[in-house]
Amino acid sequence: MHGWRVFTKGIATLPPGRRIVYLSDIPSRRFNTANMPLRHEFTIMADGPFGPVSPLVYDVDLEPLFYARAGQTTTKDIVTTLTETNRVLTGITKAVIAADERGHTSV
Repeated sequence: MHGWRVFTKGIATLPPGRRIVYLSDIPSRRFNTANMPLRHEFTIMADGPFGPVSPLVYDVDLEPLFYARAGQTTTKDIVTTLTETNRVLTGITKAVIAADERGHTSV
């Protein structure tokens, strides 16, 4: 997993200030063709109101979506997971605050 391009080269489909949304479906159904390329390059050439515009080249990498492991997830599953995560983090926060009040530097 750590060798995936998304971790070494970044996410080409994510321009600065934008976000990526992972779909809650099964990636193998979305990408059901074994030979389908996951990386595409698009070049946009246009004429603007003042003449030709410099070509824009977009490098789109679908690999992050292909490896999304969301699987079949319901909203209830997500809420349950977030509730449990919140419970655990609340416990950790309380332990850190208590340790700090006692003058300890670690929990």
